[in-house]
Amino acid sequence: MFKKTKSSVTQGILLAISFIIVSLVIMRNAFAQDGTSKITIYHTNDMHGNVGSCYNPDGKLLQIGLDVIKSMKDNTPNSILVDAGDASQGSALASYSKGTKIIELMNSAEYDVVALGNHDFDYGILRLRQNVDLAKFPILSANVLNEDGTPFLKNDTNNGCNLIKEFNGKKIGFFAINTTETGYKTNPDNVKGLKFEDEVKTSLQQVKELKEQNVDLIVGIMHLGNSPSTKITSKVVAKNVPGIDIIIDGHSHEEYTFKEGNTIIQQVGTASKKIGKIEIEFKDDGKPEITAKIVKSGDLIDPNNPDAYQYIPNADVKKLCDEALNEISNISKTVIGRVNNGLYGGNYEKTSICRLGDTNLGNLMGDALVKEAKRLLSESNISIEDINIVSLQNGGGVRGFIPSGFITIGDVLNVFPFENKVSVKKVVPKQLYEILENGVKTTTLKDGIVYGSDGAFPNVGGMRYEFDINEPAIEFNEAKDEITFSGSRIKKIVLLNDDGTDKLELSREDTETEIAFISNSFETSGGDQYIMLKDLPYMTDDGNPLHVILSDYIKYLTLNNNGFFTYPSNMSRAKIIGSENLFSNFDVQVSIKENSLPVKNKPILVSIDNSQAIEMYTDENGNIVICGLEPGPHDIKFQKDRLCMNNYVNNYLGINKISVFLENKSSDDINSVMDIINGISAQSESDYQNYVNFARISYDNLTDEEKKQVTNYNILLASEDKAEEKSNSLRNNIIAIVIICLIVALCSIAFMLIYKNRKI
Repeated sequence: MFKKTKSSVTQGILLAISFIIVSLVIMRNAFAQDGTSKITIYHTNDMHGNVGSCYNPDGKLLQIGLDVIKSMKDNTPNSILVDAGDASQGSALASYSKGTKIIELMNSAEYDVVALGNHDFDYGILRLRQNVDLAKFPILSANVLNEDGTPFLKNDTNNGCNLIKEFNGKKIGFFAINTTETGYKTNPDNVKGLKFEDEVKTSLQQVKELKEQNVDLIVGIMHLGNSPSTKITSKVVAKNVPGIDIIIDGHSHEEYTFKEGNTIIQQVGTASKKIGKIEIEFKDDGKPEITAKIVKSGDLIDPNNPDAYQYIPNADVKKLCDEALNEISNISKTVIGRVNNGLYGGNYEKTSICRLGDTNLGNLMGDALVKEAKRLLSESNISIEDINIVSLQNGGGVRGFIPSGFITIGDVLNVFPFENKVSVKKVVPKQLYEILENGVKTTTLKDGIVYGSDGAFPNVGGMRYEFDINEPAIEFNEAKDEITFSGSRIKKIVLLNDDGTDKLELSREDTETEIAFISNSFETSGGDQYIMLKDLPYMTDDGNPLHVILSDYIKYLTLNNNGFFTYPSNMSRAKIIGSENLFSNFDVQVSIKENSLPVKNKPILVSIDNSQAIEMYTDENGNIVICGLEPGPHDIKFQKDRLCMNNYVNNYLGINKISVFLENKSSDDINSVMDIINGISAQSESDYQNYVNFARISYDNLTDEEKKQVTNYNILLASEDKAEEKSNSLRNNIIAIVIICLIVALCSIAFMLIYKNRKI
């Protein structure tokens, strides 16, 4: 036995007190984690591979990375992390890993439940199954079934349709729905053997099943959206399916929080610019009180805003993300060309511009496709002189924009992250009219602004067209696998010469003239309701993927135009007609900032569509107004000293008020020039001289101070010497060949004269 001393008694009392204090702390923390009545759902949608945090020069968060999201979840008791689909596709990192790296990073952020999106099928069913198996969180979609009627996503860890999360005795039921549009909003070949059940019918079944398990609240995670072109939207589901408390939405890339009946519906846009936060608190009567808001990236981290939350990004997730991005950096940073103006597509000022009209980037892709078709036809021994070639790039496939300046492979991959290759098929004018009818079927005009976003909108090459939005649009049966009315909106299709001038207007009734039609395999397989393309005869084997075709074309334009090219933004091949003066001249209000601060009372050089720059002065708030622009799209360049930025405006789409953030591209330009110089040795014989010229022009455009930082300039000098030697050698060879040909010709003439004289 131990003898009790005064000291031991005192120690025992202190130990007991310490135990009580620690216990109280543990109980308090446990209550904070599990005892509070508040449950928080953080949610994302349509991240499209944008998983890293991005900041402006002042440290303000611009893109919410998974490192920040993990920190938010860790610092919020009783929190659930949800995604509403289309996370694994859409960026260079996503494309190169076929979604695998995105899933791994979502694992590190500890997502709790994820819905399947239509673009998660873009790598094919086999890869999708591999990504689902890789995920440490359940991926659900109750209405996607195998041919035998079993849930497509059912596996050993979940039923593929729904799940229940429990906090302090409160059961939250989740189920997921994928749009039936997936059958034609991914490559149809990627969903063979699957059935997409009706969204409303399936939701009714899921609500019934969850209620039978006595859940206290039901959340539908729905990749549906509320686009006018979508038949069954989240709003339609809320109207027709009682019992859903919350719908976490996706697919249409919109931002909204609204209530339909008793259902709160929320979507947070795309590309990780914002995150949804839904707080649920159960009252004494057991009914939930729900508060939903959309949180901007800058409200999470902004050193200049004391009211921002100032989360510390999770170090482990950040490290994993940085490592993943570094794996592809050497490939994605490779410079392939240079453009004078911006190339526009994707979402711009919250508007999906290529889904509402054609853009210069969409049309550039159209031209690149025509060039690819010429190659494929020639390899198939079809004379390109004897056949007209047209192309179509669906606007929904143009996922981003390329800023002015040097263009990298990464830039192109972010615009065309799909693996879709291209196909050349044979069409006649009557069929071409029907094809374009499908592309403009949803376009409408309201108060002078174009609406009716549709991924099918045709950005084209080799032709231009005119359409009347007041005429009846093409119609399909309910299953969308048969055309019931061909439409009468397309009024004119004109074939173009290589220089862009008009060549030939096509007759709508012409069923004889053969035309080579090239598009990506998503469309030629019937995607975006282009079902009329499925059974058209092929003329060639499949071509390259879109990002390869565009990369090659950008390089071609750059090397053959003295080191840079211009592709105007105000040149349209899709003209809206229907009445006089549909659109009028417009003014643009511009807010100009440098490092997030307004540029007040300063001179700014402004160039519109690559015209001569004019000097304008900002006012005391950092604003200027550009007056009297012609209707339609324009590229405007703003420059202050070495700071510059190109922006897109278009009154057709209501984009006439913009914010300009001037950037110093000095460091990027230096790195790009060094990358170009390092790439000289990899060029083919045919490209070598032009590529060396590209490197020289790029270097000479740097300032003297920037040139000092180009550490591989000696490689450029050596390459120029080598190019000169090749040029001299080629010139000498040509001279030698010419001399030999002259000698042979003279000998032939002499022989003929001798022979003639002998005969006489």
